[in-house]
Amino acid sequence: MDRKQFLKLSGLAGCGGAFAGCEGLSELEKKPEGAGIQVISGVVFLAKYKATGRQREEARRKGARIYAKQGLKPAAEAKIRAIQSSVGSGRRRPGGGGGGSDDNIRLVDQPPEKIQKEKAAAAASYYAFVRKNVGGVPGDLRLNNAPIVDVPPDPKVTRDLHAAVARRRTVEKQLAIRVTGSGHPAEVQNPGAVTVVKYDTRSQNAASNAYVLKSAPRGGSSLKLDGATASYVN
Repeated sequence: MDRKQFLKLSGLAGCGGAFAGCEGLSELEKKPEGAGIQVISGVVFLAKYKATGRQREEARRKGARIYAKQGLKPAAEAKIRAIQSSVGSGRRRPGGGGGGSDDNIRLVDQPPEKIQKEKAAAAASYYAFVRKNVGGVPGDLRLNNAPIVDVPPDPKVTRDLHAAVARRRTVEKQLAIRVTGSGHPAEVQNPGAVTVVKYDTRSQNAASNAYVLKSAPRGGSSLKLDGATASYVN
């Protein structure tokens, strides 16, 4: 790509080649769809455009898989281990009050069927998320200490698992997911370019904008996308 083509693609035509102080370098967050250029912490942004439905779905599934593997799976396995280790230990149910409350009944006094039901509830909530957001249950997302179950998830257990992920902070809240390009000029004319879409691990939603980077940054690099800092995932 010659100088003229680069300036036209990146929206800097007419800037005389001087990047500093050029209006073409205004923050991409404030620009409409189309080409532009910005350099942030060594990462060159070539363009921002409306992500296609296919790109958003790709980002959502990839992001959900990362969230499940790094956050939800460890949380579910920890919950199941805690339930199992409580059997015969005389430990009291978390959150129990005094004065003979039913919540204060020792797990050792509970029948084995009830313990199995609690373990199944944790596994069911986890697997329901994986099936819905990842599609199927790949081998690396199978729980190590519980079989795959096909029972309706308990909403409270589901909320507890996601809350545990937020407390543990084992996965970033915002991820910059690499997706397949849509044929945008910035992608076509730059062979090494990569396109990313932001994924929110709390809401499990993919953002509406796609960003074209001149080259792939290091894994875990922080990128400013849609007003938030996201961690890059290849």
